[in-house]
Amino acid sequence: MDTLPSRLIRLHQGTMGLFSLALLYQLFHWIEHVVQVYQHWLRGMPAAQSHGILFFLDFEWNHFVFNTGYFIALLVVLILIITKRQVFDIRASALWLLGIGTAIQGYHQIEHIVKISQHLARGCEPCPGISSEKPSTGCTFISP
Repeated sequence: MDTLPSRLIRLHQGTMGLFSLALLYQLFHWIEHVVQVYQHWLRGMPAAQSHGILFFLDFEWNHFVFNTGYFIALLVVLILIITKRQVFDIRASALWLLGIGTAIQGYHQIEHIVKISQHLARGCEPCPGISSEKPSTGCTFISP
């Protein structure tokens, strides 16, 4: 029999599982960017050749799809936690941090929408995005 408490437990476990997966997903993404910054700034490689660990995945479409997936996952978790607050034992400060993180990722999503638009219009790889007119290292706030 599917009772309300068992459904709420499954909702909580599913939401926390999605959040954990999203965090692991983003951790790998950040490691990729750290390696790209290292390659560019410390090894002196041109930005266009600083591809990170999985160089074969360093294309505008991959970044766009990755960031879209991450942003959607954060939005789903945030909406579930806000609408089902009685299910989640979460402090207001943690909810604010999740909201701020989701907002930052929202800006990052806009950055990648601009970059994919530039890629489609100009064929650039990497594309400059919002932050500069020079090709970036892939990190919004660190451009060569």
